[in-house]
Amino acid sequence: MGSGADATIHQIYFTGGLDMNTPGDYLFIDLYQDYGAFTGSDIGSGTFTISGDDAAYSTCGVCVTIAAQADTTMVDDWYMATGGIVTLTSVSGRLTGSVQNLSFRRVATDANGGPGDTPLDGPSGACNSHITSASFDVALMLGSAAAGAPSAPRRHAAARAPSSPSVAALQSRRG
Repeated sequence: MGSGADATIHQIYFTGGLDMNTPGDYLFIDLYQDYGAFTGSDIGSGTFTISGDDAAYSTCGVCVTIAAQADTTMVDDWYMATGGIVTLTSVSGRLTGSVQNLSFRRVATDANGGPGDTPLDGPSGACNSHITSASFDVALMLGSAAAGAPSAPRRHAAARAPSSPSVAALQSRRG
């Protein structure tokens, strides 16, 4: 995968629709080699607790976010997982696994339109959300997918256009 300016960082993205609304709410699971739980290693299967570096988007390797009231051009609010468990049973050929007891907190939008690290409080305090459990099993695809779900820029990629909900894409970035 090269070295120096020619190195690529292994990344896997999953987008799943949480409702059928337009605009709608989407769950993102973004996996980044050499960040958070994958510091010093490639993306691999296992059970990962969301805490520490994985609870902030700028440092996470196992990044779980919700894009609220989103469509292909905008996201009203971002929520970052601050706790819970992500189990990855396969990251080769298919992305399979589950999430359990995910807790989310609303965060600021960064300068590129993606989730930031700064927690936001509403008029009556922090705005939080929770997902008790969910599972996923999708084929991995190389490269960017076609538009159809939120395409807000992400931390490690200049832009990301996932296709319809429940599609995963295997992507690389020049690092």
